[in-house]
Amino acid sequence: MKENFIICINAVLPLFFMMLAGFIARRAGLIREEDITRINKIAFTVFLPCMLFKNIYGADLSKVANIRMLLMAGLGILGMFVFGWIGINLIVRDRSKHTAMIHCMGRTNFALLGIPIAVNLLGEGGDVSPMAFLITVTSPVFNILVVVLFELYRGGKVKAKDLLLEIVRNPLIIGATAGLLCVLLNIRIPTAVESTIRQFGNVATPLLVFVIGAFLKFDTFCKQLRNIVIATVGRLFVIPAIALGICYALGFTGIEMISAIGLFAAASGIVCFTMTAQMGGDAELAGDIVVMTNALVPFTMFLWLMLFKTLGVI
Repeated sequence: MKENFIICINAVLPLFFMMLAGFIARRAGLIREEDITRINKIAFTVFLPCMLFKNIYGADLSKVANIRMLLMAGLGILGMFVFGWIGINLIVRDRSKHTAMIHCMGRTNFALLGIPIAVNLLGEGGDVSPMAFLITVTSPVFNILVVVLFELYRGGKVKAKDLLLEIVRNPLIIGATAGLLCVLLNIRIPTAVESTIRQFGNVATPLLVFVIGAFLKFDTFCKQLRNIVIATVGRLFVIPAIALGICYALGFTGIEMISAIGLFAAASGIVCFTMTAQMGGDAELAGDIVVMTNALVPFTMFLWLMLFKTLGVI
């Protein structure tokens, strides 16, 4: 029990300290709000794609293409959005709040939090390539469902062409797909280029988690506290309990279960705030939910890891 506790706390604490550093830097005036947006964009378009590439490049294809994990990811994300839609429609009467709440309950920081936690659990020599490859499923499914959600509430039509273009241009898809193509075609890139990509990839986690910490601010919570609490409980407790319970019942172990925890138990993605604003939803509510879930996720993630470590499946 004590060993499991130490392993799980060591998997989560580094992320907590990075987040805390970002929060302190923002409070100390070392980073401004406009800086957060710019840094976040750079990280998502440069460093995170490099991290995904390096985790897939040179991997064993038979391990990377885990069909059961891919199905789990695709169907699981669909399930999260459906559950959020049903739950929020039953509990919250104000329809203007629905899209922000459903979006934040259904979309997680999987790429940002899932892989670092897996690396911390498995050690630097652990193979997280199957988890990195899941991005090729999770990212497009997230984007498609978000667009469908907002268009349904606006009474508009979903344009397949726009969805396809958004998927093709997604930097995360580009990074993961490039790594996969190198594996499929047995392409070896020059050592200097590989080293550059790996070093860029190593920047992704500390920089993005630092930015999450800088993003945290709690001064608007009182305005919509009930809705924030509902979405946060759904995101960090109810959905993980259902999804991870199903995965456990299906016999998921090792990297499969770690991937499921990273996908279903992570906080709401920071992109929930920007996309909700762009698509005409309640951006302030979405931002507050993102802040609340990301502030609490180090503690709730530890609880989920501890549970399944004790059960002997990770």
